[in-house]
Amino acid sequence: MKFTLGLIALLSMALPAISMAQKKAPAKSPAKPPVKNQDISRAQGQLQGGDGVFGSIYTLNSGWNFTILRARYTVEPHLSYDGMFPEPDSKLLVLSLAIKNSDASDKFFGGPEFQAFDEDGHEYRSGDYRLASTGAKENSFNLKPGQGIGQMPDKDEFAIAFNIPAKSRISKIILKDGRKFVKNEEVVRYFIADVATKDRDGQPGNPKNTIAPLPASLRDPSDKVGAIPLAVGPTKLGTFVPSGYYAVSIDSVALSATEKVKDQTPADGKQYAIVTMTVKNNWTKEMGLFDLLSEETTVLKDADGEKYKVIEGTAKRKAKRDEDIPDDLRLQPGESYTYRHFYEVPKDVKLKSITFGQGNSRKYSIDL
Repeated sequence: MKFTLGLIALLSMALPAISMAQKKAPAKSPAKPPVKNQDISRAQGQLQGGDGVFGSIYTLNSGWNFTILRARYTVEPHLSYDGMFPEPDSKLLVLSLAIKNSDASDKFFGGPEFQAFDEDGHEYRSGDYRLASTGAKENSFNLKPGQGIGQMPDKDEFAIAFNIPAKSRISKIILKDGRKFVKNEEVVRYFIADVATKDRDGQPGNPKNTIAPLPASLRDPSDKVGAIPLAVGPTKLGTFVPSGYYAVSIDSVALSATEKVKDQTPADGKQYAIVTMTVKNNWTKEMGLFDLLSEETTVLKDADGEKYKVIEGTAKRKAKRDEDIPDDLRLQPGESYTYRHFYEVPKDVKLKSITFGQGNSRKYSIDL
């Protein structure tokens, strides 16, 4: 009995100490599940890279001496093997490049990829490389040690292009190949002057990384950088402008009450407005005129805002004779052809403008 009471007393003295020890012991965190490979990839952040400067030569991990000589915005087509031309709501960014084989043996140039990012963070991938002298041919650049391409861009430009929205302004260009003599470098970043900012892009724009603006006549005057084109570009009679596969010129707009089309003269109180235009195949392959011989692609407007479409069936008349252009007419690259459109308008009309262009490409307007 005495032993039992003593044991109870001893246990009652030990219980507070045990309770205190339990309170002081840190709670164990539950075991975390293993991280999957895809989660690791997402957590890696941006690739390690350096700041690039237009005009500077870098020896890349791939063994090429590589330079971005200059950059420009354009609405002209990029005449590479796959080809690229801007649609009505887009434009091209073109990088003029130079490369040289820095290895001791022959080397095939497949070309690193580029990425371009605009102010809203949208990404655009580059198309294929083009050498001006080979144009649309499938290029195979196998260069000997010390041999290069693009060193004289005004004579034989070596370039790559991006198709980007008309209203985008590029703030950053990334070359997906690092510099050979910089440890662990994976990419080179070019921060664009007057657009890139430190807060948004990580670095302010470098004054040497300037993208040449669009031609003055095509620029939206509200954009000080010159990157955004007008929705419809103004031009003049007799001036070729690029539109899709073609370069197009409205040569003249004449009024006549006696000219015949399909052996018919104008109705009483009417006259014909005759639009003569020349189209040049601006593409790399043989082309027809199917996208320009249309009642929808060339529209006249008068001073009262009235619009006139081509008379049905008269969108493909020969320049000098009252005959249709043959349906199988084809133009070789660089070849041009002149033809006429006919409109029926009031005799007292005052024409104001004509809008024209390839059906799915950039449009232009001429004040008359």
